Amino acid sequence: QKPLNGVDLTATLTLSSPQAGALTYDFDCGNGAAVQSFTSTEQPFTKINLCDYPDKGTYTAKVTATNSAGSSAEDTAVVNVFTRIEPDPN
Repeated sequence: QKPLNGVDLTATLTLSSPQAGALTYDFDCGNGAAVQSFTSTEQPFTKINLCDYPDKGTYTAKVTATNSAGSSAEDTAVVNVFTRIEPDPN
């Protein structure tokens, strides 16, 4: 069994009014690791190689985006990790 490492997460927001300034993105990989926070003006925002999933199973990743006024929105995505069977080299 091989883990699934280096999973990228992307946050894409649909804003009701143009956003000036940076947003804070709190990513929770759903794997028991600490929530990781990043500030960026990029939209959409992708954090590369963010999450590692050491075991097969179903995980729920969550992102919360917060603007400078303190308004926030969140969303989740399900990550399914399966056992990968390696082909027989013979």
